[in-house]
Amino acid sequence: MNRPVLPLPTDVVVLAQRRYTRDVAMWLRAPAGCALSLGSPREADARADPAAFAQWLNAWSTWSGPGRVVRESARWRGLGTQDLPSQLVLDAPADVAAVAQMDTDWAALCSVDTLLCGTWPALRAELPPLPAWRAVAVLPAVERRQLIALVSWLLAHPDSGLSPREVPVEGIDTKWIESRTDVIARMLRLLRPGPHPSDFRALCGFRADPVRLRIRVLCPALRAQLGGLRDIEAPLTELAAMPLRPDAVLVVENLATGLALADRHGVVAVPRLGYAISQLGQLPWVAHASVVYWGDLDTHGLTMLGRTRTHLPQLTSVLMDEATLLAHPTQWGVEGSQALGESYGALTAAELDLLVGLQQGRWGDRVRLEQERVHWPTAEAALDAVLPPRVSTPAEQRGAAPHPTIHTR
Repeated sequence: MNRPVLPLPTDVVVLAQRRYTRDVAMWLRAPAGCALSLGSPREADARADPAAFAQWLNAWSTWSGPGRVVRESARWRGLGTQDLPSQLVLDAPADVAAVAQMDTDWAALCSVDTLLCGTWPALRAELPPLPAWRAVAVLPAVERRQLIALVSWLLAHPDSGLSPREVPVEGIDTKWIESRTDVIARMLRLLRPGPHPSDFRALCGFRADPVRLRIRVLCPALRAQLGGLRDIEAPLTELAAMPLRPDAVLVVENLATGLALADRHGVVAVPRLGYAISQLGQLPWVAHASVVYWGDLDTHGLTMLGRTRTHLPQLTSVLMDEATLLAHPTQWGVEGSQALGESYGALTAAELDLLVGLQQGRWGDRVRLEQERVHWPTAEAALDAVLPPRVSTPAEQRGAAPHPTIHTR
């Protein structure tokens, strides 16, 4: 038969921590104490391990911490009457916090609760959300006051359309807001009726930053229409208004690959688009061009390929097939986490089979072939097959040897 556990004062810290964690939010609304059991030894237990029993009795006879030790009298046949400690009674949350070594946390929560409920009395009607309270608690006193002033202003102006820089609250600027987005968002979601947008700027009612894209104009004739600009990053609306009429648009997942691309007649490249694929379909000159997609050969790359095709049905892929994967076994890497559980209806049968094979480990555990690891002459030959021709360099026009092959990795 197992002997009962007889907690020592050092053990009761864990017991108090469990009770504190469970009840602290309730105690902020209705302060109360608790009683922690100190065990229920029997005479047989004391006889079986007299040293442990004596240590337990002595430890609780000298207890000097918060609360009081409640004792019960037990009459044992062989050992006589025993005055046994049975409970540690803690009369207030502060006592529990002290035993649990959480007194600093309790004091901070009380301070924040008083401050916030004093500002917004309706908060008293619900149990306090402890993550939000603790997020406020870590702020210095002056920043707590600034937070209250900012949140109050945002609640009063839910659709200001301003930028963070324009908020007329003393001590608040863009950096202040951007470094405290978590606690600001927590307070707004708590105080404002839902549903709440996931985007922070939308939650605050701020003006959204313009969506920006980067493009590389590979065609000299198209560059001439733009004052010779080759590499352009601009808001989406400005790129949409540009007088571009490319024959083909090449989407490449990696910036280094995009920078290494050779000039091609009638081609514009869009590097490092990532999952922002819906933005690409908003460019009128893309809708009228053929679109070629080249991304990492892994589950995320194929997922992005499928998403892009839902916005641009004319899209074709290049270097994202089983043959390319199997041609570069020495360049394979390991995908950290795979894309799973999404609808892949926009993928071709071959692309879907490749994706499933990668997910199921057909060629090994989480195999991936990053775009940068594809042999560059192989990549250029594949691009030649699906895009307009490259623009010959002056040296090539004179019959000289072409420039050395550029390897991106």
